[in-house]
Amino acid sequence: MATSSRGEGVWLLPASRWKEYTLPPQLLPRSVSHTMDWVRACKGGAPACSNFDIAVPYIEWLILGAVALRVPGKLMWDAKRMRFTNSEEANQYLRPYIRKGWELKL
Repeated sequence: MATSSRGEGVWLLPASRWKEYTLPPQLLPRSVSHTMDWVRACKGGAPACSNFDIAVPYIEWLILGAVALRVPGKLMWDAKRMRFTNSEEANQYLRPYIRKGWELKL
């Protein structure tokens, strides 16, 4: 199975597998658009479909994949501590590099 980075479309590989595939029943309500879904949630309606409970784990594995492309070898991830246990080189990619003069002063 393959998908776009936002999961907007999926397809089976090889394409011949589509012949016997049937779509599962729709279980989740769909919004008009991602933007309107967010606006509804901000106004106190139902939570957004892509709320933090869903988005954070998704982004975490996406970042882990990006780091794995940069650092050779097997990486061991400690999800609780949010760092690699066997590679300081990999850990350096977990936080953005901010150039001097561009820091946020909170």
